[in-house]
Amino acid sequence: MKKEIRPLEKIIDNVTGYKDSRLEAGTWVLENPENLEPLLHLAFNPAYPNHYKACWTIEIVCIQNLELLIPHLDYFIQNIKNLSHESAVRPISHCCLLLCQKQQFHLKESTTLFSEHQIELLIETCFDWLLQDTWVAAKAYAMRCLYFLGFRSNWVHEELTTILTQGYPTHSAGYKAAARDILKRLKRNSTVN
Repeated sequence: MKKEIRPLEKIIDNVTGYKDSRLEAGTWVLENPENLEPLLHLAFNPAYPNHYKACWTIEIVCIQNLELLIPHLDYFIQNIKNLSHESAVRPISHCCLLLCQKQQFHLKESTTLFSEHQIELLIETCFDWLLQDTWVAAKAYAMRCLYFLGFRSNWVHEELTTILTQGYPTHSAGYKAAARDILKRLKRNSTVN
């Protein structure tokens, strides 16, 4: 008996690396937001051969309407640590950065987006991405996330400074540019406090 392919899976299976293709899939999810939860399940299911394409689509959704992800934060944050495919980690790390930037805005308004447990999981995952052999883009997103998360957990900035300083000489130009920016921000923050 042949497995029936649902419309969402068919759309994700047909996504390519081209931006227009990813935008088309993301737009479809934005127009059919009831599909975001099943999309998240596809993205975090490594047995699904195109789970990384689902991650590309989630990135487009988050760029265009981050609010749609908020009701699914628990599931999202619980599962990001399970991703290992490079093409899945990069877009999801970008989504994490968008969430951390939003969290920083909420802090200025004395509200919170993440629970303490979610913050701990994000910090752990971002440090893992930063220390593992992952693509530079994922590392850059991770260090930026950690910069923002460090305003909620004081020890993060100190650890981030140490890791970036020690790793600086051995990494690529892209990593060095992102690290330089974060180290400059960290230094500026330490002189203000």
